[in-house]
Amino acid sequence: MKVLVIAIHIDDAECITGTISQLIEKGAEVTYLNLKHYQHYKPNNPIVDAQSMRGATLIGAKKIILDYDLYRHYKNNEKSYLETEAVIREIKPDIIFIMHPQDNHIEHVECAKTAREAIFGAAVDGIVPNEVYSFETGPKQTMCYFEPDIYVDVTDKMDDVKKVFCNFAAEHADGERLWHEARVTREFRGIDCGFSCAEGFKIIKYPNGSNDFLLRKVLGDKFRWAGTRMYYIGSKLFL
Repeated sequence: MKVLVIAIHIDDAECITGTISQLIEKGAEVTYLNLKHYQHYKPNNPIVDAQSMRGATLIGAKKIILDYDLYRHYKNNEKSYLETEAVIREIKPDIIFIMHPQDNHIEHVECAKTAREAIFGAAVDGIVPNEVYSFETGPKQTMCYFEPDIYVDVTDKMDDVKKVFCNFAAEHADGERLWHEARVTREFRGIDCGFSCAEGFKIIKYPNGSNDFLLRKVLGDKFRWAGTRMYYIGSKLFL
């Protein structure tokens, strides 16, 4: 199974480290795609790039960093869309995670637009993931608007979450602060779903045809529906 995570800043894809770590443990091949902007970081900054790459490799993921001039602020543009689409065409992922389309950070929103356009573009030639999810970032950004459809139990992966976030030591990406925020937000989501620590997701694209959710099949009892925790698939009711 192939998984692609599309994000913008050096520490954004890592927002779902607990879930990704479990998928890798189950045999998934995971790639992070960073549409990195340079409002805060100069192009080809070896220190920042190294931290970003190491954050992925610490849990066994790969990372691609797109380097190009995005001027002062990142905006969805033809070049970013085409380069993202090219990655999707090459990897042919079964599951894609993208940033949430509603967020207080404009660059997160623009990244979500780029990801969705690239997914639709690749679909023209039949490269269609089984499912697509959006994920949340910090409490002052996505969480203001985010009501999860799905929860994933990441209680057993909090050491990985800490290890990945504490790897960062850059402007606007302080490891200790990122780890503190990650721990608190996952505990908060856990209260809502009955896990000690959880990561939440919104469904952006449902499975193809009569297929089941691969995320549910792979994660088993670590997967839980939000709300009533019930969802019909064919004639079966999954709890």
